[in-house]
Amino acid sequence: MQIVYRPHLLRRLKERKIPKDYPKQILQDAEQEYFDSATMHNISVKKLPYGGKMHCMVIAYDIIENSKEIITVYPISELELSNKVKRGRWKTYEKN
Repeated sequence: MQIVYRPHLLRRLKERKIPKDYPKQILQDAEQEYFDSATMHNISVKKLPYGGKMHCMVIAYDIIENSKEIITVYPISELELSNKVKRGRWKTYEKN
């Protein structure tokens, strides 16, 4: 399956000074997988070094035909992640 970096993602990588390979790493080796019921995007999470500490890093992506198109990437705190799951916005699912 092809991995596509959308223009918004490329802009966010630059703005947030996130290494360009992080989205692909997160997608291929996610520690957690969700479906965002508000945005209707797939979510993958992996802990990676960012800003001098280990952070949960999130990507949002869509599956379109034979490609996974990554929309954005951002760090998220454990509390924010937990709240999204508790409130039901992010629905857990098993990774294939």
